[in-house]
Amino acid sequence: MDNRPNLNHHLSLTQLQIEVVLIKQAMLIHILSGEDTVSLNNRINQIVEEHTHPQWRTFNYIKLNSTNQDTIADAITEIRTIPFGEGAKVVHINQASIFNNCADEIIQFLSENLKAISTTNGNVLLVTSTKIDCRGKAIKLLSKYGNIEEFPLIPSWNKKEIRNLINHSVSKYNLSLTEDAIDYLVDAIVNNTTRLDSELKKLSIYAAGEILNKETIIPLVNNSTSKCIELAHACLTGKVKVALELLSNSMLSNEHPLIIAATLYSCFRTWLIVKAGMIEKLKDEEIVRLANLKNPKRLYFLKAEIQFANVEKLKQSLEFICSLEHELKQGINNLEAQIIKLCSI
Repeated sequence: MDNRPNLNHHLSLTQLQIEVVLIKQAMLIHILSGEDTVSLNNRINQIVEEHTHPQWRTFNYIKLNSTNQDTIADAITEIRTIPFGEGAKVVHINQASIFNNCADEIIQFLSENLKAISTTNGNVLLVTSTKIDCRGKAIKLLSKYGNIEEFPLIPSWNKKEIRNLINHSVSKYNLSLTEDAIDYLVDAIVNNTTRLDSELKKLSIYAAGEILNKETIIPLVNNSTSKCIELAHACLTGKVKVALELLSNSMLSNEHPLIIAATLYSCFRTWLIVKAGMIEKLKDEEIVRLANLKNPKRLYFLKAEIQFANVEKLKQSLEFICSLEHELKQGINNLEAQIIKLCSI
């Protein structure tokens, strides 16, 4: 049976455009990137379930974890072979870093083979990573025949979006939480979607259909964010010893370094906005809006916290935390030394 697409309606297209139409219908390429690993993994599962037959999934879902660029050739070989039984095949390259700085011969190999893929097997190439460099030649080439989907984390300071995420996630687990319980989760979990997923699963089992309030969930969900906020205060006031003790406690509680950095960023960003608003003599209502404060009464305490803080110090601290967060995302974890530097700004 000839499954080639009908090109009668594409006669006016150039030869290159016709090739793209053929390839896109033959093999789908999905490039997924982002630090929201829960949403990213959900999308991976959706793609695998959509294209593979349940009874043949074990054979037709091939996950390649190697960081060796030879994996590219292995993936192409798998894509070009017909799947077992029913359904299509999904070949998943889990380390998109292998596409960074590809040699010209690899780019040429990839280009030639993408064009030569059979138009009948309907297989899928899936490329995922927490961070993908879309400027690279290889990724640009792949995106020519597929699509890029991004799954970024909500900024830790955007409490409104975090609250929306929690409300959406709560409904998935058929959980009923009071408003103060959701407020507690916003502060306790911040933008850690992996932890949110885990905590909501636990709460759904505990609730057994009952409505849970803040008092009920406090013993069940640890708020390690409060320790990180104390750490931010210690850094603001230059208390190195206190800061290192709080950092040690957070690490012992298995708090992820990126969550610590995100909380520091949120605190210093809020302080900088409030301080700048005070200098510009803005109305309290305007500062509350700019700082995205849910509770306007909190502004009084924030003003007291930064009464003697220099706006330039706050700006430099925020820039330093941004560079710290970038280092952590690159796998460089020198948090203790960086906290000492932050205290001395």
